[in-house]
Parts: sequence; structure tokens; C-alpha cells
Amino acid sequence: MRPPSSVRIDDTLWRAERTMARRRLRHLPVLDAGQLVGAVSERDVLVERARLRATTRDHDWWFASVRAVMHEAPPTATPDDPPNFASDRLAESPEAILAVVERGFLVGIVTATDLLDSELRSWASDAVVTAADVMTEAPVTITPRDSLLEAARMMSDHQIRYLPVVEHGAVVGLLCDHNLLLKENPRRWSVRDVMCCPIAPVEQGTTLADLSRVLIDARLGAVPVVDDEQRLVGVVAYVDVLRTLANQFD
Repeated sequence: MRPPSSVRIDDTLWRAERTMARRRLRHLPVLDAGQLVGAVSERDVLVERARLRATTRDHDWWFASVRAVMHEAPPTATPDDPPNFASDRLAESPEAILAVVERGFLVGIVTATDLLDSELRSWASDAVVTAADVMTEAPVTITPRDSLLEAARMMSDHQIRYLPVVEHGAVVGLLCDHNLLLKENPRRWSVRDVMCCPIAPVEQGTTLADLSRVLIDARLGAVPVVDDEQRLVGVVAYVDVLRTLANQFD
């Protein structure tokens, strides 16, 4: 558990954005008089900035309030809850953060990265669980030439957050849902303009410990999986690893 990073309900989105960047977080708990009342995400900030820019009110960005865009509070735990409880809550939630609450007050936060990082020390190097065991097989893909509008449609149709980017049979990048918010008009921009690259796929035999280290070091929410001939065979998201971790605790 790390000391709590949070914002107050009447803080500006600019302050929230700076706090997330400084603390290397994608979500922040929102407090009102010390009580947990909601959460704000990197995505919330990007969406509001894009909305204000589209309405020629970009100057309002500096005064936009967290209150206007925050959503329901993230999942919570207490300091006494066992590790498997934290794994279960994070795996089930779209949030990448768990708020640790005691007597109604925020006392700490746990991120997926924190949980994976702490478990790396206890996982054996010869762990039998590999990327092939936890990956989503035959993932939906996109090409660098496709538009961001097409990417948004594919993510919506398939209810996914990550798209491996493939060109001439090779993995050349990864597109995340929040990448789509970086450009104002998704029709005018291609996947190549915003995708995460370069990206190093992992092989099917990569152990869970090594896979977790890749996700942590690269600050990625997912990573493509390739076979011996470097052909895409799957994708592993951090929630896949968390589910496996939770099962190991059971």
C-alpha cells in the first residue's frame, strides 16, 4: 500500500492531471471533507479537455472542476483485508486503483502495478503459469493505416480496451482506448499517429513473473503475445494476470 494520492472534489482538472502525472497514476480518489466520494481518471480528464476544445472553450480548461467529471468511487478495502481480496477487487473493476479506507477515511491506495510488483518477489523463476495460459487468443487487430474512428468502432463492437497493431504480419504497436482521446477529429487521424510504439511482444512461454515485469516497466495495460515465428497469437491485459494471482491465493 502506498500513501494516498487524491484530489478534492472542488480541485481543478488541471491539478488532477498534474497529480496523476507526478504520481504515475491513471486514477485518483476524490475526497470531500476527507471522505471518499468518487474517482477521476486520466480518461475523464482527456474527454473533458477534448469536449471543451471542440466547443471553442479551451480557456475554460483551467477552471474545470473535478466535480463535473468524476464518477463513482473506486473499489475499497481495509488495511486488514488479505491480498487475495485486493486481487479480486482489482480484477473485477474497470478501475486500476483500490482505495484503502479505515473508518470512512482514505488511508492508502493500491494499484495493479503495486500488487504485481509485490508478488514478483514471491513467484519462483520456474513458475509453470505462462503467457499462453492467461492470454486472450486470436485477438482483434488493426493496422497503422486505419482511422481512429474505425478503431473506436472496433473497440465498442468487441467491448475491448486494447488493439494490437499489425502490419505485414508483424506486431508494430498497441492501441489503447485512451489513445483515441488524444486527437480532436478521429476521422482525420490514423492509428499510426497515436499508437504506443515501439513495443516488444512477449512469447507464449513467458512466465507470469516476467510478464508482470514487462507490464510494470513499460507502463502498459496489455502486451501482445507472439509465437516462435513472431506471429501474433494473443494479448494479455493486466487484469488477466490479476485474476490468475487471485486464483493462486485461493
